[in-house]
Order: sequence, then C-alpha cells, then structure tokens
Amino acid sequence: MAKEELFPEPLLYQKAAIFKHAELFQYLKTTDHGISQEESMRRATFYGPNRIKTDDTHWYDIFIDQCKSSFVYLLLIASVLSFFIGDHIEAIMIAIFLGVNIGLGFFQEMRALHARSSLRKYIVHHIRVRRAGSTKDINAEEVVVGDMVIINAGDIVPADGVWVSTTRLEVDESILSGESLPIKKTTTPLTKAPADYFKALNCGFSQTKVVAGTGTLLVTAIGDATVAGSLFVSTNRHHEPSEFERGIQRLSTMLFALVSITILVLVVLKIFLQHETSMVELVVFGIAMVVGAVPEALPFVTTFSMSRGAIHLAKKGVIIKRLSVIEDLGGVDIFCTDKTGTLTENALSVASIWGQSKEVRAWARYSAWDAQAKHFKDGVFDIAIAKGATKSEIAACRRLKIESTIPFDPITRVEQTTIIDGGKRVYIIKGVPEMFFPAIPKVKRV
Repeated sequence: MAKEELFPEPLLYQKAAIFKHAELFQYLKTTDHGISQEESMRRATFYGPNRIKTDDTHWYDIFIDQCKSSFVYLLLIASVLSFFIGDHIEAIMIAIFLGVNIGLGFFQEMRALHARSSLRKYIVHHIRVRRAGSTKDINAEEVVVGDMVIINAGDIVPADGVWVSTTRLEVDESILSGESLPIKKTTTPLTKAPADYFKALNCGFSQTKVVAGTGTLLVTAIGDATVAGSLFVSTNRHHEPSEFERGIQRLSTMLFALVSITILVLVVLKIFLQHETSMVELVVFGIAMVVGAVPEALPFVTTFSMSRGAIHLAKKGVIIKRLSVIEDLGGVDIFCTDKTGTLTENALSVASIWGQSKEVRAWARYSAWDAQAKHFKDGVFDIAIAKGATKSEIAACRRLKIESTIPFDPITRVEQTTIIDGGKRVYIIKGVPEMFFPAIPKVKRV
C-alpha cells in the first residue's frame, strides 16, 4: 500500500463544512476520542510541523533585492562609462558609493531577518488535545490532521477544522476577514459548500481567537494548507514597492530621459549645423553628461539615514523588515489603531475588593480555576484574579468540585461557575455588576 494511502489528504473548508461528523471521522481515520500517540507521531512525520512558512528569505534573496533598483543600474552604468572615458577616480568613487549603499541595506535587513528568527524560538504556543481518550498539553506545532483540539476562551485556534462540540462559542476572525464582531460558531454541517470562509459557521480557522465559550475542533488542515497559510502565500508572492522606491524609480527615469533627449539634440545639431566637433568628441561629451547628471551620493545618504532610523526603532523593540518602509512610515499623517492590546498591554489587575478580602478573593479564584486542566484559566480577568495565589490556595482549588461553567457571554456580560461545597450549590458570577445586581435584592449597591 502506498504511503499516501495511509494518511488522509487535508480538507479545504469548502468540503469539510458540508461533511457530517461521522463522515469526517471516517475520512480522517479518527474517532471522537482522538488518534493515538503513535499515530500522531506517524502523521507528524508525514505532514510535517503545523507551521505557516512565514519567511523563507535567504541571504542571497536580500542581496539580490538590494541590487534591484533602477538607481543602482544608473550608478553602475555611470561607473563603467567613467572608466572607459579615462576618469578612473570618478569610476572608483561611484563604485565605492554603490558598494556601501548595497552593503548597508544588506546588513540592516540581515539583522532584521536574524531578529525575527530568534523571536520565533521564544514564541511557543501550547494547546490541549485529546488523544486515545486522554487530554494532554502539546506544542501547537505538533498538531496533526485528525487531532481533537480542546479550545477555551482566550485560545488561538491552531489549525483549520470542524467544530464537533461547542458551548456558546464565539470566535474573533478579524485577522482573516477584518470583521471586528465575533462569529458565533455551530456544529451543524452546512447544506452547501460555503463561498467564503466567514460563511463556514461550523469551521474553525488557524490564527483566529476564541473570545467566548468552549469547543472541540476536529483538525482537517494544518500549516500552509490552512486558510491563513494560503492568504500569507498569496499576499507575499509579489513584492509591492514602497512609495519611496517608486519615487527613486521616477527620478531615475527622469534622469535617463533628460540625458537621452540632450544627447539626441546634440546629435541633431551636429548633423544640421555641420559643426567641426567630431562625432567621437560628441559621444564623449554625452557620456560625461550622463556621469555628471547622476547624484552618486544620493543612494548612500538615503540608505545611511534609514539605517539610523532602523537602529533607533530597534531600541524601541520594532523590527524593520525592509529599510524602504521607514520612509513610508515617516510620511504617515494619520495613524489609526484600536486601544486594548495595542496601545495598552491588555492586562488587568485587582484594584480593590468589596467585602471580606480573603474570602472574596478565594471564591474569585475558584471561578478562575480550570478543573479539567488543573490550572488557572488564561483569560485577562482570570490572570488578574489568580495573581499572587499561594500554594495552599492552589491546593484548595485542586480539591474543588465544579459542577458546571457558563462561559462569558458578550450579551449577558457575565460568566457563571457552579461549585458543590459541602453539599451546597454555590454560584459564582463574574461580569458587569449592573447585569446581576438587580437579581440580588439584598445586595447594597455602593
């Protein structure tokens, strides 16, 4: 049997969205308990890591990009012409300017490439999967086709797949569609193939973020086979020149046109006026005009200035992929951005506690505890509440008997956790006070 027959081909969301769950399990050769650990290792060898190839740039690609400039071609022609007319010093100086210009750009962009590669080693995304009926935490790059991934609010979806179970699940897909409102997800297969991914309500997509609820995702595609992977490939297939590069192109074209027209006029005058100047002298004069018209120091000055800007931005924690974007950034008049998580750290802290501080904090931490994963949840509220928990408080959380949890709902704006405490049922509600105070008549509002 061929190796390809042992493993299912990744499914595009258009096909996966219309499959019934039983059909998907059969096609992907898995069950609702997940594949075995041994099978996951075999599939990982076949499919490769669950990683979008965001940057396959090599040093020679960067070097070639530095030479892909009309101004570089102009300087090179000027240097060669200077050498042939006997002006060797001018030819050497232009060659030096050209070499320094290419070298500076190459050095800065290589530094940015190494910085991006180093950062990726520190960004490790973990996810929970169900394999052979057991739940375990793994690196998101180890997810394979056929895995059952358990997703909670705050998680980044690691791959494309179909939701086989959901509890008030809402996903922020703005990274793909630009739509700021979260999408409510369902487990119901579609009756016809969706025309666009934002219409595939029963599908989850790599790099999107769960903002509310929980769900279990059956993985149908990983890495470059995902929607996010295909979008990256399509947007990075062609290099779009920056406004600065287009300006340099226009300047070079203008210089070429100006010199060509001048030489043409001189030749016409020579023919019609029968001037005593020989044609050789005329050609030499034209070449001298070409060399003189080229501002050989301009590329060096601009590259040097942008390199200084790149170094300054690097000290602020900004990595510049291409030097030319600095000029575009400097030309921005209006910069629009959201606030939370962009201009702020997207982190909360407990400012004050109303009531018995120790008791209130304990109950609050119970609501932030994930009984299945045996650790605190990673939502911004939960992180703030769990901060500073002692070993004894964590041990108390481990002994909890959590009956049910209703995830945060953006409509009701509350989250509820039900705990069994000594035979009594205790409800812990987190959210906007105005939403649940009216239901508690004995609570005095302060």
